[in-house]
Amino acid sequence: MVWCVFIGAILVTWEGRHIKMDLLSTAFPSPWKEIVNSIMVIGFIAGAVFAVLQDWTVTSMMVRLDQRSVVAEIPMSIPHSALLFGFAAMALAIIARLQFNIRGEFGSDTEVAMKQAEEVAAKVGEIPPALPDKPL
Repeated sequence: MVWCVFIGAILVTWEGRHIKMDLLSTAFPSPWKEIVNSIMVIGFIAGAVFAVLQDWTVTSMMVRLDQRSVVAEIPMSIPHSALLFGFAAMALAIIARLQFNIRGEFGSDTEVAMKQAEEVAAKVGEIPPALPDKPL
């Protein structure tokens, strides 16, 4: 379960859909928008690197002590390594798509929600009306 969550978090980060506060940054003019986005990118990378370093300590301790889960006897290094891998991969995803993140070219969440609502509305218009309840 932990691995699924962090694999999903990596994909969300790659697409630029992670939780962000872009209400104001999308309204800023061009040089300020990039400055604010750069600060957010630096903060994200710093948080991910901090999490990797902390989880490296915990995961290596779990391996050294051969810590296992109570019921299933699964080595606890397996779920803890999911955090290690997940945060490292999220940091790499941010770095790999650095230009998109700084320029904010992923689009805001509001724009994405509006586009999805328009697509759903278009599909609803294509659905034929329901058959009448009258017997034939």
